[in-house]
Amino acid sequence: METLRGDAPRLLHGSDTLGQCHRSLLHFGAILVFSWLALPAAAQVGQPLVDVSTVAAGGDHSCALTTGGGVKCWGSNVVGQIGDGSTEDRFSPVDVLGLASGVIAISAGDSHTCALTSAGGVKCWGSNVFGQLGDGSTTQRLTSVDVLGLSSGVSAISAGGQHSCAVTTAGGVKCWGRNNFGQLGDDSTTQRLSPVDVSGLASGGGVISAGLQHSCALTTGGGVKCWGRNSSGQLGDGSTSNRLTPVEVTGLTSGVSAISADMHYSCALTTSGAVKCWGSNSQGQLGDGSTTQRLTPVAVSGLTGGTSAISSGAFHSCALSTAGSVKCWGGMTPGRLATVAAANLGLRRSAFPA
Repeated sequence: METLRGDAPRLLHGSDTLGQCHRSLLHFGAILVFSWLALPAAAQVGQPLVDVSTVAAGGDHSCALTTGGGVKCWGSNVVGQIGDGSTEDRFSPVDVLGLASGVIAISAGDSHTCALTSAGGVKCWGSNVFGQLGDGSTTQRLTSVDVLGLSSGVSAISAGGQHSCAVTTAGGVKCWGRNNFGQLGDDSTTQRLSPVDVSGLASGGGVISAGLQHSCALTTGGGVKCWGRNSSGQLGDGSTSNRLTPVEVTGLTSGVSAISADMHYSCALTTSGAVKCWGSNSQGQLGDGSTTQRLTPVAVSGLTGGTSAISSGAFHSCALSTAGSVKCWGGMTPGRLATVAAANLGLRRSAFPA
């Protein structure tokens, strides 16, 4: 559930049980929809949502950032994660109230969504059971609310399972929401209704990626640090011990340009264009040709260079090459992006990139 900015195409991930159109492709500023479910006829034949710069997929909903800085969402809306002031599921994109312009990045969590404004402020909406909206309450919000203390000065955001994180322009990392495994990184397991500092990352943070129950940060020096749940080795420190504060990912203290954390594993893109993953591998989501859990990073087979972007879903991952092609690996259940790639891009689904 990585931060998605409006300066380059990104890949989708997620399931597709409520028409959230996760079987979609972002190409030349348009989202081409290939949904499993019954959608309007235009969508069924690939009617594009045009003028789109970025897409983000959550647990059961998806959102798009337009080139004009507006946000549109669709899919499940049972807790208001679409942000249109209702709890009615939406089978086609609708405007997020109050965010018709001025947004530069979006991130969709399990059942909540966050946006980064051009003023450097953070707004979130949807489920708030654990304080993941950061407004000091646990009240569900059907429209966007300001995250306390983050009205300006933020450079990156990421919405996770039931927590959220942000990087400030000063390089500090802050998180809020559920903290049962230490995913907020504040050396506690106390739920936080507003942002708290991540221990040891008051500066030097560059990019943040909030997974289901763990978080990872890419430092300005190109190193990766993770914290939170570690039952499958998703923190990459060679152990399965949960960590309440950030730990370095073994072998990735420098040379990394992007990160992506999701269910119980994590991936990183190196500056040389190679991809490495670690953690749970039950469905081949690490791409090393096996289903063996890995406590430290392993190379994704066939992706030793030439990769420009990565995205991790619950049980699969995808990579965008510098030539513009997409390769996916891992889980083979319907609705995942791996299936999209196989069905629409002619790629073979396998335990390693086709």
